[in-house]
Amino acid sequence: MIGALVAAPIADRIGRKYSISFWALINMVGIIVQIATVDKWYQIALGRWVMGLGVGALSSVVPMYQSESAPRQVRGAMVSAFQLFVAFGIFISYIINFGTERINSTASWRITMGIGFAWPLILGVGTLFLPESPRFAYRHGRVEEAREVMAKLYGVPRNHRVVAQEMADMKNKLDEELSVGKAPWHEVLT
Repeated sequence: MIGALVAAPIADRIGRKYSISFWALINMVGIIVQIATVDKWYQIALGRWVMGLGVGALSSVVPMYQSESAPRQVRGAMVSAFQLFVAFGIFISYIINFGTERINSTASWRITMGIGFAWPLILGVGTLFLPESPRFAYRHGRVEEAREVMAKLYGVPRNHRVVAQEMADMKNKLDEELSVGKAPWHEVLT
């Protein structure tokens, strides 16, 4: 929960793609702390906590990036697919746990955690090769970059009507958000 709550302000500051890579790195640090455990239960607990920060943050930033980048006709399916693959990953982890439970050494749990290291590594490095979210770019005054990315994502020229519609939607949403001003955090509870 803490990771999910602090991830959005960080993503608003440094960008969606760099935020995803940062939180994937935090996730990997948590895994390393756990795997490196020799006989200290609190090291596992600390590693789980750090890893939990990364998982929580990625659970909010990845769908944010997907929803801001996907073409409107597949946007819902893309964001829903995120949750589908999270559930599928949990299923795969159960299968791996089942396969390693008969190992009579620390390898029984280190293998499971070690395999879990691959996914944030792929996500963190792979995201660096993606464009920044067009909505993030637009919010930070990089309108032409947003237009270019939107055209690439839709596979159309920059002056296509669908790009113009998306750009108009981004402008309207940003104007609406700016018109209401900033609200204090405690307003969520009131």
